[in-house]
Order: sequence, then C-alpha cells, then structure tokens
Amino acid sequence: MLVVGAKNTFVMKHVFNDVASMEVGKAYYGPEEEHFGVSWRICMIRCPLRGYSLLECLKPRETNPWKIETKISSNILKPNGNWRTSFISHDFSQKSLENATFYDCERTSRYVIDGTMTIKLEVEIQKMSGFESQILRKFDDVAAKELSDVVLVAGSQEFHVNKMYLSLHSLYF
Repeated sequence: MLVVGAKNTFVMKHVFNDVASMEVGKAYYGPEEEHFGVSWRICMIRCPLRGYSLLECLKPRETNPWKIETKISSNILKPNGNWRTSFISHDFSQKSLENATFYDCERTSRYVIDGTMTIKLEVEIQKMSGFESQILRKFDDVAAKELSDVVLVAGSQEFHVNKMYLSLHSLYF
C-alpha cells in the first residue's frame, strides 16, 4: 500500500557474471524481489554491439485492471567506479506485456569489470491502482469489541482498543 506524501521507492541491484560468455539474444535474470506487494526482477539481454537491461513486473496478467506508474533511474557501473545513469517513466499494467527497457547504446564491453556487469535500478512508484489493501489486523471483530475499553474513530473505520495498551505505546494517551 502506498503512503500519501511518502517516497515510495525501492532499489534493485544485480551483478551479472561472465558477461563475455553470455549468448547473444538470450535473457539473463537477477533474483525476484518483492516490493510493495509485487514481484520484480532485473533482466539483461546481450546483443552483438550493445546490451540492454529490463525491469520486469511479475504481477500476474489477471482480469482485474491494475496499473503501476513509475519513474526509474537505470545505473550501470563503469570501470572508473562512477555510474552511467539514464531515466525513464514507465507504466506497468495487466494490459501491457512491455517491461521498462533501458538501452545501452554504447558497446557492452565498456561496462564489463573483471567479467561482470553491475546494474542498479532505483524505482519510484508514482501511483498504484487496482490493488486491494491488505488488512493486517482487525480492530472491529467480536474479540476486539469484548476486550476494548475505548473506541477510536477515523472516518468510518472504528478501532476497538485498550486504553492501557495505548498509554504504554504513546505519550499522548
């Protein structure tokens, strides 16, 4: 779930090994990682003169509409220790099979360090729609109502809680 006003970001980094022996046109993947309830992974494809990396959103293509709007910074480590950076905005959705693609227009060999290539993606999620928020704890079930001695109301949501518990965790109460 996204928090309004907060930076909703995550970073994925992967070191691809033995780049020189990678087959041209074949996809190589980093491990899956879960961020904001969705699985993601980095992919690298080597072409004859250049390579490119992808960010894949692994959310199933289901019938319920969903969309994730992102701004992504793609970084490739250069031999001098600096990063080559490019930026894109990309929308992932159940209708689109496209992944966010970052082309390296220069020769892939310029970024190979001791046979490896390091790719880091910094992802800022601008907006997520079509995702149900998961309720982690129920504050209005029968047990909560029986054990509570105060009710906090936020909008239409009631939270049945215990004053002693609140006072232990907050100076306000």
